[in-house]
Amino acid sequence: IQTHNDLLKQSRILTTELLPLLERIRTESLLLTGWIEFLRNPYKVEPVALLKPNRGMPQAKDMYHKTKEFFEQFTSQEPLVIEDTKVDFDRWIFDRELFKDKLEHELPLTDFFSWCMKTLKHDFSNVDTDKLFAVANLLFDEDLLIEFNKKAERLNIKTQSSTLTVPKLKIYRNGLPE
Repeated sequence: IQTHNDLLKQSRILTTELLPLLERIRTESLLLTGWIEFLRNPYKVEPVALLKPNRGMPQAKDMYHKTKEFFEQFTSQEPLVIEDTKVDFDRWIFDRELFKDKLEHELPLTDFFSWCMKTLKHDFSNVDTDKLFAVANLLFDEDLLIEFNKKAERLNIKTQSSTLTVPKLKIYRNGLPE
C-alpha cells in the first residue's frame, strides 16, 4: 500500500510539473518541434542526407594492393655495397683563446681580414673558407671596436675553394682607439 501511494505521488509530480515543462520546451524550440513531428511520422518526410543510413568500410577499397606493395618492397633486396673510402681532410678545431690573444697583441689593426689571412697562412699552407670564417668570428667579441671605412674599400681574399670580397675593417681594443 505504501509503495502504491509513493508511486501515485511521484506520478502526480511528473504530470503536474514535468509534462508542462516538456510541452513548453517543445513549443518554444523550433528544432525540437520539427524533430518530434518527424518522429511521429518518419515516412512522411524524406530525411536529410545526414540522417540517411549508409554502409561504409573501415578500410580503403585498395588496402590489399597497398599492403601487398608495401611488403613486396622488402622481399627483393639489391646487393648492398659499402665502400670504405678514407677522405683526407684536415681536422682543425678552432682555438678561440689562442687567436684572440694573437689579435690583442697586434691591436690596433688597420685591416682585419688581411690579418686573418696572414695568421692562418702562418699555420697552414692552404687556407680553407671555414677556417677564415671561424677566425672572423672574433669580430663579434664585445671587447673590440670595429671601424668601417665609409669609402667602401674592399679586398679580394683567396681561400682554397673561393674568392671573397671583404671590406677593410679597423679594429681597436676596448672601444678606445690607441
